[in-house]
Order: sequence, then structure tokens, then C-alpha cells
Amino acid sequence: MNPSQLAAEFLHDAPKTYAIWMRDWLIEELPSFDRAVLARCDDDSLAILAIREGTMNVFRRHGEALDMADWGELRGAGLTTHRNAVDGSLPLTGYTLWHPVFPRGGTLRIDIGDLDDEDREQLPGELERFLDPRRAEGAWVPTGPLP
Repeated sequence: MNPSQLAAEFLHDAPKTYAIWMRDWLIEELPSFDRAVLARCDDDSLAILAIREGTMNVFRRHGEALDMADWGELRGAGLTTHRNAVDGSLPLTGYTLWHPVFPRGGTLRIDIGDLDDEDREQLPGELERFLDPRRAEGAWVPTGPLP
């Protein structure tokens, strides 16, 4: 999703004067990130998860307030992958990301259906590399108990 579309969706029900200022700020700021996707918080409010080399930022709106969290690393974070168990190929349907510094210990839910093709293809690897930097270096990282 391009920055203008992302900002419009994020701010669709915000007060007009706030939305105009925030839209302009987001359109200016988001292109500096490698990836920015819409997510939903525990209270079903919208957030933007923005990733760039070595950092992850979350922008979360509360009325006219904006929470901004800079996650320099995801130590202690958890990522749950959701798959459709009815379909025999177990297609990916979304993610839930939890981080200890997220306001009020909440989670972010990312629905694969909300992503464009490029984000759908690139986001899984970016999240995995961020959660475990050894993957970015191409190192083998055990994902379960060794035999």
C-alpha cells in the first residue's frame, strides 16, 4: 500500500484538522521505511507497523493522540503465525506480534488479506529476520529441539 493509501485508511475517522496534519506527516515519513503495513490492536484500533533496517516503529492512534513506539530490537517479542487449518495447504492468514514495550502490553494483528502482493511476499522474512538477527546473516537457526 502506498503512503497516501496507508495514511487515508489509518486516519479515515479522525477529526478533520488532525487528519490533515497527520496525513501530511505520514506521507512524508513513511517512504523512509522499507515496509509499512496496517495492523490492528487489541481494542481493534488501527496501527501502522513500519520497518526499516535495524528498527521497527509502531504508530497507534487514540482519538487525537498518537502513540509512537520505536522497537530497536525485538528481544522478548513474540510472533504468532496464523494459518487456515481447513485448507490442506495451510495457507498463511495473518500474524500476531507482541512486544513487552508496546503500550499496555498489547498485541498487533496483521491480516494477510490487508496486504498487497509485495508486502505479502516480503513481510514474513522481514519479521523473522527482525526477531532473530542471525537469520539476516544467513546462519542456520534451529526452530525446534535437535534430534
